Amino acid sequence: MATINIKGQSTLIAFLLALLLIALILIPTYYLLLSYSKPSVKVSNFALIAKNQINGGSVSIFYYDAPGKDKGNITLLLFSGNGNFTLTSVYTIYNGSIINITKEVEAIIIKPTGNVPIGTLPQPLIYNFTTESTISTTINNRNVLISVWQSILILQIEAYNQTIFVTLYPNETALS
Repeated sequence: MATINIKGQSTLIAFLLALLLIALILIPTYYLLLSYSKPSVKVSNFALIAKNQINGGSVSIFYYDAPGKDKGNITLLLFSGNGNFTLTSVYTIYNGSIINITKEVEAIIIKPTGNVPIGTLPQPLIYNFTTESTISTTINNRNVLISVWQSILILQIEAYNQTIFVTLYPNETALS
């Protein structure tokens, strides 16, 4: 008789533990999973999101390549620069090939008295950058003059342990 009573008590304890497990873990998890697919009731303010993204880390880059007297230089103008971003490489497209022109690009500070060169790449995106519109390079063991004027530039930017590639068209603005 004593063994039957102990068996009933252990069955009751197991039932109560299972009921407690269902009440404390499974039911709240069920309601949590049900609410994941529901859209947010709060309406997003996209203007504020864009402003926080730009002011919080993004950099806007303007690729200045206008015809006329300034045809000898190509300039990348940076607005709201950020020292967390580093321009490491610049590429251009020539006859279907991507050509590295990093050695030809230098960082500058634009002042009313003229451009002040800072140095070659890599440099943080707190400076502006410039290069000549015609660059001499070696392709297939031949020296070739490449006209970078009115061509697409590809920038390699490193930020927060990630590499970002930005495609710039002449006289266009890009956000990275």
